[in-house]
Amino acid sequence: MAVVYNIKGTSESEFQIGKSGPKLVKSSNDLEIQTPGGALNVGNLDVDGNITKLDGYYIASSATNITSSGTDQASAEPILKELNVVATVGSGTGVIFPSSIIGMRITIVNTGANSLLVYPATGGAINALATNAGYSLASGQSTDFIAISSTQWMTLS
Repeated sequence: MAVVYNIKGTSESEFQIGKSGPKLVKSSNDLEIQTPGGALNVGNLDVDGNITKLDGYYIASSATNITSSGTDQASAEPILKELNVVATVGSGTGVIFPSSIIGMRITIVNTGANSLLVYPATGGAINALATNAGYSLASGQSTDFIAISSTQWMTLS
């Protein structure tokens, strides 16, 4: 069942949906959606913060100076961003992906001294490796991982 909102113009450049719902605000050449809670949910798109576009490029979320941890999937360091630079890699340690959604893309850059184990979320697989197995990313290397299903990641080479 569709929900229909009344849209009320509060000025020439601002419209509010409902009494306390989101506002559409026009400023110069931009259209901004302002929500009471600061987060916007549109279908499968959840935004909490900003999507940044610069000169036609969307800027990926990023984390640098990550330290890998744990010697198995259960104790590996969680990956929380799209672009991840793992700077400290102890021998046999790794990182673990979040649950995958088809189309997710995560880049891992290993600037540490050792090979890094990259684990899928529990129940997942990377390339043709066994379920829950770690993918070994050599020191000084980087790889893009693409989710092709809710449990399968593939590497781009």
